[in-house]
Parts: sequence; structure tokens; C-alpha cells
Amino acid sequence: MKLHEALRIDLAPLNRDLIAIAESDPDLRAYPWIGESVTRLVEAGGKRLRPMMVLVGGRFGPEPDPIHVQKAALLLEYLHMASLIHDDIIDNSDLRRGIPTLQRTVGVAPAAHIAAYMMARALEWAMEGEREPTEEEVRLGSGDKPRLAEVASLLMQLCMGEYQQLGSRFRYEVPLADYLEKSRNKTAVLMANCFRIGAELSRADKTVCKQLYAFGEALGMAFQIRDDVLDYSETTAEIGKPAGSDLRNGNVTLPVLYALEDGGPALAAAIRALGPDSPEEEFARVTREIAACGAVERSLAMSRDYARKAKRMLKRLAPHPAVADLEILLKYFTE
Repeated sequence: MKLHEALRIDLAPLNRDLIAIAESDPDLRAYPWIGESVTRLVEAGGKRLRPMMVLVGGRFGPEPDPIHVQKAALLLEYLHMASLIHDDIIDNSDLRRGIPTLQRTVGVAPAAHIAAYMMARALEWAMEGEREPTEEEVRLGSGDKPRLAEVASLLMQLCMGEYQQLGSRFRYEVPLADYLEKSRNKTAVLMANCFRIGAELSRADKTVCKQLYAFGEALGMAFQIRDDVLDYSETTAEIGKPAGSDLRNGNVTLPVLYALEDGGPALAAAIRALGPDSPEEEFARVTREIAACGAVERSLAMSRDYARKAKRMLKRLAPHPAVADLEILLKYFTE
């Protein structure tokens, strides 16, 4: 059974609405290729993990608000999709999910503009049809209008995660704390806010919202570390992009940091010798040695630590029937 089926979520309307966000923009009539590019991105697939997290978060409140929860799910997925375009540009990636990246099909500059458009359009679309909140709703922080300041903050943290990754390319002495902060900004914060925003829009208790945020943050960290490990443990066909691409792009991930500590002087020297102009054969050799030195196993142990932290949050949320959906998500991310 697929994840969305286990969570009782129909992805078809979600995908249609993602396409409709661009198609409903009258400004795109003069630039149809932008809408066509967004449509191709949506149709290329994706697990839609983040909107599913918003929808699950919405199940924790006493006053479900399906319209605004769905809207938040679409908004956050749109922002995530835009961030992936930037990610592929920074990493100079040729493939995502086994198909050519947008930068390869339309060019780097047009792809960057499409990502910027998607972020701006998402915020514009989020405001369409929203009434102004009453003074009482403003005082209580419970108006219908989306919290644009919070969304802007999320965008900033997504960008900071990418900038941190870009700024540490081929810098092999990056501290572990910096890697964890980058992973938090790039992945975990968005996941945490997906759960929290869904819960808040359904009027969940503030304590529950905080617990869901903590669950999502821990889950996101476990997910990002496992994703970094895939570069050293899976094939190109399995991960939908070239295996070893993180190392080739100079991304210093947790397996690299642990290989520098545990792989011995020869491997550490070989890693530090890698640069943008190193031959392909050397990247391939070092990738194999990192995979064989125990760094992958140690990295997975840290991922499991974060997963255990997420599991502890489940106990605090146990009174809520929707905790069963969190258990499904935790199992999906950690097994």
C-alpha cells in the first residue's frame, strides 16, 4: 500500500490544484512556457510528503477547516517544488526522479526565474478570495488570512539552507553543528511547520501544535540524513539521480564528515584532495571507499536517534486518534 493510501489521502485533486495555481494566473497568458514548465514539474510526480503532513496535522484540531488546510498544503508544496529547482541549479543536477531537471530542459536562467515566479505566485494565490480578518481575529491571531510573515520566514530558512550548502562546497572541515543546522533549515523546518500549520488551522491546542512541530523537526532530520546516505548506498536507478552526486558537487554531508574521522589517514587525504576539477574516476573511487568505511552505518545511527526522538513525541500525542497517522509516517521514513 502506498503512503497516501495508508493515510487516506487522494493525491489526484492535489495534483490538479497544483497545476491550476499557475493556469489561473492571467499574467501567464503572454508567457505560456512558464505554465507549461510548472505543469511538467507537477506531472513528473513526487511523493507529496509535505502536503500530506499538513493534512495530517489538520486532523489534530477540534474544528477541522478543510478549505484552508488544503490551501496551506498546496502553498507549502509549491514552495517546496520551487526550492527543488534552486537545489538542482546549485547542484548542477541533470536528473530528478529519473527525468531531466528543469534547468536541463529550459536552461539555468529560465529555471531560476520559474522558481522565483512559483514562490511569488504561491503567496499571491494564497491571498486570493480571502476576507480581511476582524479586529477580534487579529487580536486572537485566528483570522482566515494566511500568515504571510510566517511563510516569508519559511522561505528565508529554505534559502539559508541552500546558501549554507553552497557556501560549504568542498570545505571538508565544516563542523558537524553546521551540517545539522543546514539540514534543519533545508528540510526539517519545513516539515515541522507543515504539521504545525495544519493543526493550527484546525484550532488545535497550542501544546499539541508545539508537539507536532517537534515531531516534524525530528522526522525531517532523520529523513535528511537518510537521504544523504542514499548517495553512498543506492544506485542511480534507485534514487533517480546520479549516485555519488553529492560528493561530485562538493556537498559535505554526514557520511563524508564521519569518513574523515573514521576512514583512516589515506581516505581522509583523498577526500580533502577532491575539488571541482578532480577526475570522475577519483570521485567514484572515493565514493566507494566512503561507503565501505563504516561512515554510512554511523550516519544511519544518528538518523535512528532522531527517529527515536520523533517516536517519543508520539507518546505525548497518544490521546489523539490521528497519532496513528504519525506512526504510519514515522514507519515510512525510518524503515
